[in-house]
Amino acid sequence: MAHVQEFGALAIDRDAHRVTLDGVQVKLTRAQYRLLCALADQPGIALTNQELLTAMWGTEWTADTTPLQVHVSRLRRSLGESAARPHFIITLHGYGYRFDSDGASAGGTESDASATGGGGASNGHQPTVSALVGLDRTIVWVSDNVAELLGWSPEALIGRDLRELVADEDVPGPAVLADLYSGRARVLEGKAAAADGRHRQLRVSIRPILDSTGNVSGFLHAWQPEGEAHGPKSMWPIVMAGTQPVPQERARVILTYDRELNVVDMSPRVTLCGWEPDAILGTVFSLAGHKPSAMRAVVDDLMETGVTHLSAVVGVQCRDGSVIPAHIDVIVDVDEDGSFAGYWILLEITASALG
Repeated sequence: MAHVQEFGALAIDRDAHRVTLDGVQVKLTRAQYRLLCALADQPGIALTNQELLTAMWGTEWTADTTPLQVHVSRLRRSLGESAARPHFIITLHGYGYRFDSDGASAGGTESDASATGGGGASNGHQPTVSALVGLDRTIVWVSDNVAELLGWSPEALIGRDLRELVADEDVPGPAVLADLYSGRARVLEGKAAAADGRHRQLRVSIRPILDSTGNVSGFLHAWQPEGEAHGPKSMWPIVMAGTQPVPQERARVILTYDRELNVVDMSPRVTLCGWEPDAILGTVFSLAGHKPSAMRAVVDDLMETGVTHLSAVVGVQCRDGSVIPAHIDVIVDVDEDGSFAGYWILLEITASALG
């Protein structure tokens, strides 16, 4: 007997891996299908970003949630909805997402308090818009709900210089830039250009993104209408790196993987958590003990979303069975045609784990 989940016009055939909406098949990628199933398995339940990442990738690390945001955005489009006008997927800002089994939601977001049982349904506030901005001020990514706040589609803003949207008098001056480039967050107020040509007064929180060496590599923006009362914790829906503690006395190892996910180089060539270099080189070596299929799934998801850098805190599985926390940066390499060519892992771990 077929295992089919039905939610109004939406049907998920788990045996055939087939999704239909109003009887018409919806084409989903593998990652989008896993995400939809994870949400649909617990209708009405608030799921955290990390819980959904775990369901999609089969790993419990705390990682950059940008790929999840991208998958949610594309899944929504496939289901004929958006963050501003959702039917099935409800954003819980500062928390995660919830699946509405009736497919008839009128509002797109809820606060993190309502997600955790602290106060009913949507709080009536307009959602916080999140954006990733590069060092050259180019908008790299922006959340779907920018359409609700400023009238722009994400596609209309990605690749544009942020300064094109900001009133001249509100462009950050040298003092603000000095703070940001030294790693300090700032909260500003100013006007941003809406799609209708008008300027809207916003409260803008800017948080620097630090790479593994402590240098600023970009900025995370949170845009809110002036007067909105969200607290700082609800303003950061994107976590760029894990928050678990990593020992202070750290050493660094770089692992180079080829397109078949085999380790082809290790620098320096040292014993890592009890594993000799010869046991690592030429193998599909997984820091967290994942199977090659799980590693391939993560790589496929990164390639699908266009994300080429992932920061995370993972537990490195040692040869004796113990687990040591470490910070990793995964950097994906692509060929000229955009196809996957391999990746590097920059690993920072307690110095005592190396021999």
